[in-house]
Amino acid sequence: GTDNSINYQSRLDLTGNSYIEVNRFTPEGGFENPETLTTFYPVKTAMVHSFSITEDYLIFFFYPIDVNPMEMFSSNFHIFEAVHWTDGLDTDIYIVGLKDGKVQHLTTEAMYSLHHANAYQTSKDEIVVDMCEQGHYALKDYLIREKLFNPPETSNMEYIPDYAFARHKINLATGETSKTVFLNKINSVFVNMFDYPMINEQYRGREYCYVYGTSMVDYSRTAIIKKNLCDTTEDKFWYK
Repeated sequence: GTDNSINYQSRLDLTGNSYIEVNRFTPEGGFENPETLTTFYPVKTAMVHSFSITEDYLIFFFYPIDVNPMEMFSSNFHIFEAVHWTDGLDTDIYIVGLKDGKVQHLTTEAMYSLHHANAYQTSKDEIVVDMCEQGHYALKDYLIREKLFNPPETSNMEYIPDYAFARHKINLATGETSKTVFLNKINSVFVNMFDYPMINEQYRGREYCYVYGTSMVDYSRTAIIKKNLCDTTEDKFWYK
């Protein structure tokens, strides 16, 4: 690892078109003078909350969901009221080389995720990205005050596939992508449906086994998760 930090920002060019600028912050340059690693114009703008990094690449997922800024005033600046999902569009993936800044564009199925857990390379051509997925509709519906204050008295503890912790594999040579969901060998609704993933940062961008998170079922059924990606029979949760 290094002491560098990577971040990105969405900017507008002189014609009003949106582009992405990826910055590298170093101890020598400080936060005032980041290095511009690359810039690229996405096929579509998207609401992106996190991205992944490996030893050689950055991985951005641009989902078919975005905020319409023209609706901010009419929605009284309730941003989630201005969020829109577009049916029929794929999720765009942008792979940025950390060494040369080159950008590769791929696509995968329409989906949404707020938080990536980790990513790593299994070979020079394959990248694995793990993320907590959500139904896009949750952005508007989940935080409704009446629902937060009035969780259901009973729960069927239902597993919802749209909220799966999923693994995406990306083949840089062929452009193919695939998605799998981990087996639930301990038969718990919590261990494959959680968010706010945390890992040991010593394994950031490297192959790893453990991810921790929080599972919230029907608002008030909250569990702490320790998921073993190498042996799901060892998945654990704390719920009381």
